[in-house]
Amino acid sequence: MSGFDKKEGNQMSEPTLELNETSVSKEKNLSGRDLIIQSATQLFVEKGFNGVSMREIAETSHMTKAALYYHFQDKEALTSQIFVDYFSEIELDIQKILEQPSSVREKTAQFVAKIMNQSPEKLGVIHLIFIESSHLGIKFRQEIGQKYHTLFLGSIENLLKDGIEQGEIRDLDIKQTAQLLFGMMYSYFHPQQPKYPEEIQKSTDLVLQIFFEGVEKR
Repeated sequence: MSGFDKKEGNQMSEPTLELNETSVSKEKNLSGRDLIIQSATQLFVEKGFNGVSMREIAETSHMTKAALYYHFQDKEALTSQIFVDYFSEIELDIQKILEQPSSVREKTAQFVAKIMNQSPEKLGVIHLIFIESSHLGIKFRQEIGQKYHTLFLGSIENLLKDGIEQGEIRDLDIKQTAQLLFGMMYSYFHPQQPKYPEEIQKSTDLVLQIFFEGVEKR
């Protein structure tokens, strides 16, 4: 009907959010799209891709299914957008760290701290990338895999390369060493892992100490 209800003669509006008063005051700064992504991220982290329905996402977002489908045609499209938004946000933070005029060890420490000090939901997104990417189309899986490698492993590899060239780090297999460092952090990405500031700092320090100094008594 070209955007108009001919029977009533009024312009048809797009699906609208149906928020209760409490939700409005709590989420007033979020757009409908952002509210959906926030709710879906929490649900996917808690229950996994197959454990969540579009109806549940709509209910958690306090909106109608019509409003939800206006923004995202299915769970795959929604999951894809969660990954894209996460990478866009973390990429800026990582780039700032890499561009600092600090030692390689200091920049590596900041990189590890940045990754491990993210909110449980953000860490859960990394976990989802490993666990739930199989539900996405093959082309997008490849794009996500490339982005993951560039931002995480690629950034560590660049730091290690600089460290070797500057004489801060002994000559090692860069790719394997980068995988080892990221692997040391991965166990903390699980959404059920308790996250207390003092515990996170202690774990961050331990990862860095073992990575740079090893466990052998000197």
